[in-house]
Amino acid sequence: MPTRGSVAFKKVLKMLKKCAPGHTIEDKTHLRWIRYKEKCVRVSQGPHGAGNDYELKIGQARGIVTHLAIDPDCARKYLPQLRL
Repeated sequence: MPTRGSVAFKKVLKMLKKCAPGHTIEDKTHLRWIRYKEKCVRVSQGPHGAGNDYELKIGQARGIVTHLAIDPDCARKYLPQLRL
């Protein structure tokens, strides 16, 4: 299954807010650490000064969902381009 394309990080944040209540995001120098239910995944912070306005590869977004054990049906509501 190819992992082509990208998804806005803002959409990933919206999905996390609805599908992973209680998650935390800790900003480090170059990475963001997303924690949910005693699991953690690291995500790049994007280009310098981008804030939350940058794109993640679809494979990275899928990795967040699968590693943190987020309900795939809920995640697809907010990120329909994911194939879970």
